Amino acid sequence: MDLASRMSFLFALAMTTHKTQFALFVAITSVSLTGCSTELPAKGSTSTLESLTVERQAKSSVSAALFSQQTYFLEKKAFASSFGALKAEDTINTKNYSYQITLKPDKFKGVAVIATSKNPKLRSYTGVVYVFNSKRSGTVTLSQLCETQEPSKVAPIAPDTPKRASATIRCPAGSRSSFELLASND
Repeated sequence: MDLASRMSFLFALAMTTHKTQFALFVAITSVSLTGCSTELPAKGSTSTLESLTVERQAKSSVSAALFSQQTYFLEKKAFASSFGALKAEDTINTKNYSYQITLKPDKFKGVAVIATSKNPKLRSYTGVVYVFNSKRSGTVTLSQLCETQEPSKVAPIAPDTPKRASATIRCPAGSRSSFELLASND
């Protein structure tokens, strides 16, 4: 199955089971990739603007890795345990962030992509994708991207797996959903 067919399949699958969540994911991915932001820096604040730009890049990297993991899962029926398997650099560490992939709890059920800040003035991020089998729709994936509420050199712990496919993945204490943040314009 070529990439266009996989994307169409993913879109159709998501639209049948999680229209709102998938539409929000597409909107966030589009905004992340184009570099738009809902946050405005204080006038004349170069360091705030630089921090927002670096954070946006980290958030975009985690979002892109989550999307790659969903595509990988459609092809292989398992999640990738490394960036190399996703055809990305084996490590995508930067001067501001270190990245890692953790299987949650295993390669058949879920995965976390973590961006941990090396700078105490930047937020850290944890994104997850979990798989569910639905009688109505077959295999579906749910994703969430959590960011620390304040700058932190500790990434949020991976949210717990929801009990069912219709549930919302909740970010842990001390973090918030980047998806909901963008949707609410806060």
